[in-house]
Amino acid sequence: MKKNIIKIVLFFSVLTLILFLFRSVFRFKYEDGIYDLDAFYRLEKESVDVLVLGTSHAFMDINTAVLYEEYGIAAFDLGGSIQPFWNTYYYLKEALKTQNPKVVAIEAYAATQTDLYSDESRIIKNNFGLKFSEDKLDSLKLSTPDGKLDYLPEWIFYHNRYEEINRSDFGKYLGNEKKYENWKGYWCLYTNKAYEKPTVGEIRKDVCMLEKQEEYYRKTIELLQSNGIPVVIFVSPYAEYHTAHAELLDHARRIAVEYGVPFVNYNDNYDELGLDFAVDCADPGHLNYLGSQKLTSALGRYLADNYDLPDRRQNQDYDSWEKESEYFYRSVDNIYLKQIVDLNSYLEVVGKADSDYLMVISISGELPEGVQTMIGLGTPNERELTGGGTWVIRNGNILFDSEGKRDFLYNMELENSDLAIKDEAGNIEVVIDKELIYSLEPGIKICIWDYKTEELADNVWFNPAKEWRAER
Repeated sequence: MKKNIIKIVLFFSVLTLILFLFRSVFRFKYEDGIYDLDAFYRLEKESVDVLVLGTSHAFMDINTAVLYEEYGIAAFDLGGSIQPFWNTYYYLKEALKTQNPKVVAIEAYAATQTDLYSDESRIIKNNFGLKFSEDKLDSLKLSTPDGKLDYLPEWIFYHNRYEEINRSDFGKYLGNEKKYENWKGYWCLYTNKAYEKPTVGEIRKDVCMLEKQEEYYRKTIELLQSNGIPVVIFVSPYAEYHTAHAELLDHARRIAVEYGVPFVNYNDNYDELGLDFAVDCADPGHLNYLGSQKLTSALGRYLADNYDLPDRRQNQDYDSWEKESEYFYRSVDNIYLKQIVDLNSYLEVVGKADSDYLMVISISGELPEGVQTMIGLGTPNERELTGGGTWVIRNGNILFDSEGKRDFLYNMELENSDLAIKDEAGNIEVVIDKELIYSLEPGIKICIWDYKTEELADNVWFNPAKEWRAER
């Protein structure tokens, strides 16, 4: 009898472990509505001073790294893709279980939504990240047309993930510790698309948002006011802003005024923001890393001027905000590196780079004057490089030198990644984590690995046939 009990206990223990591992791998980990909650749950209690809520216009446009760097504000972006106000309401309820923010800023784009229910993907993104509770069940009911719990249990939806499972599903912090360990919900967009500045016609005052949206918009404001937490409603600028949206957002403004809540529509302040729709947009609805800095700087100034917010920049308890800020600004440096097309200018920047840059350089053919010295390989009198070669250099130190040899293999660990360089009969390949970065062609090939971000900062070929201009 006792042995049978032990067997039963062991069986269910193993089964529980298997189910736990299955869920940890196959559960959805979207950054736009699920993983931001994972990161939020890791925070120390009562550590967030400014909580930013809303749709992707909130977490793609409000840069928490900039709020910290410029104002010392400890902020967190907590939202979901195309998030309706009823999901925002339950995200707020969940947040208040562990945090007591000094200000809550709500991005009001949800007021423009004209569809009462989202697609399956958005329902998942706006609900599955919540811890199991009565609030989560209520949020799910409100998210489906029939008000039933059609999205429970969650694992029945995991079959959609079989083909998309990758390395990030098995690693801690989505396999990118530098980026996600200290992540505060801001999803940075590095692309650029040019648009015309939006124009808006006359606004009618009789246009109202959906009744259900209004109900939970009001409930969210009332919940904050009942807890004595100041609230600011704002609207992020975006290229597809038009009269119909302006009318719905004006309804949101009138409701805010009714509650005595500040409402700032930054679509009325393009010039004050210094916003340039030719360079500051990632897509019609969102700002890129440049635009987000402008908007966030303005919002941060408004918050700092109107609320008593502590400066956390010298507080060791807020080291994770410091690290997130360092990651963002380093990633911006790497973007600027990619924009350099002249070989001499590029090598000048790389030559001044700190010890957290690793350079892999391969040379084939003749070199322009001075290049050999600039890359730290000595003067032409000291060493003849006409035969070419491959080098690994960090902080001015040569870690590997092929010495002009053929048929070699060099391996190196890059913290959580692996570098391999191989030459087979003169065919040189650089591989990082089994992904081919480049193979040698006449000229100079350079890849830069950044230890600060644990990412490939650049991969460039300077082509002698095009006067040593960069090709990527």
